[in-house]
Amino acid sequence: MTFTNRTPPGQSPFIAGPFPGLGTIYGEYVGIATVNLPGYARDISSPSNSSVVTSGREGPTILEGATIDILAGSTRSITFNFVLPEAHGAMTVVPSARIGPATWHVVGPAGATTFEDDIPHTISW
Repeated sequence: MTFTNRTPPGQSPFIAGPFPGLGTIYGEYVGIATVNLPGYARDISSPSNSSVVTSGREGPTILEGATIDILAGSTRSITFNFVLPEAHGAMTVVPSARIGPATWHVVGPAGATTFEDDIPHTISW
């Protein structure tokens, strides 16, 4: 997932910070990037510089979350890798409530594909 902080100059501190006591600067965004993975996902990792702050079951899925800190005008990416253990199957990637879709890169037996999750996509293996 790639995030861009487009905080414009001249915003009030109430909107763009810095928030007292947080140790941030004007326009800096501090948050948690989360993803819901299939409940049968294995070998989950995030090789980015972010630290994982949540990892566990959420209904039939696994929720993974890592901290992300983005200065105004900057872009940061975070990647969650996982393996689906079944020899054959499928999963559907559905849109979520984000501003702008997320880009997915999938590598499987049929090769590699890239798509944005603005509409549902079914991945087969």
